[in-house]
Amino acid sequence: MKTKTVFISDLHMFSRRSKPEQYLLDIKEAAKSANTFVFGGDIFDFEWTVFDSVEETVDTAAYWLDSLVAGHPSCSFHFVLGNHDFNLELMEQLDRLSQKHNHFQWHRYFVRIGNALFLHGDISGSMEHNDLIAARVRCLAHQKKSKALHVLYDAVVHTNMHNVIAKTANPAQKVIRNIHSYVMSLGEGYHTGLRSVYFGHTHVPVEGHEYGGISFHNGGAPMKGIRFKVIEAEIGQSNGASYGREE
Repeated sequence: MKTKTVFISDLHMFSRRSKPEQYLLDIKEAAKSANTFVFGGDIFDFEWTVFDSVEETVDTAAYWLDSLVAGHPSCSFHFVLGNHDFNLELMEQLDRLSQKHNHFQWHRYFVRIGNALFLHGDISGSMEHNDLIAARVRCLAHQKKSKALHVLYDAVVHTNMHNVIAKTANPAQKVIRNIHSYVMSLGEGYHTGLRSVYFGHTHVPVEGHEYGGISFHNGGAPMKGIRFKVIEAEIGQSNGASYGREE
């Protein structure tokens, strides 16, 4: 049995450096045609929001997500948090959405569906799960960035340095080795029937890089000079049920 699954990450909605509006129609069309839709983290960006407050950003994010999920009742949605949208207020909204829609689930760190694992990828610097938990706790203290930092970031994007930095800091082979190590530390891997890993965070597109018998994929980010796409995948059934780790 095959299930059509789509995956996106790193939209960084509400950050003025990202251009997700160019892909919103593609996202809706993907939700219309897919059996399963997985958000891979940093879909929203509370640090670099254009709104006056994080609270206003959370409310807008929840409304957008609710509208998308409600509009596609035949598609199962999974929302995996990233470092930029790891926010307690958003988690409360996600809880409400999961109670409102029985085809919506959310996950703090990852979700395994059939023979594929979906995660954000902010363990690409080589860390174990306890390190990720500690790093995400620090994310809870993130506040909206100052106007001065917004101007500085704008300058970095204008010169395309963000793209250069991403590729230099996150070479694909190193990132994939580290993610593979993390996946293995979870007790996952080729030996469990795992065949594909989908991740985000690095903003560096990866198309089917093979390592340890597993295929790795990253759809990039909708920012200047960076390729982005909604990834389509045919996910085979392995152990059936989907599951994640929530502690």
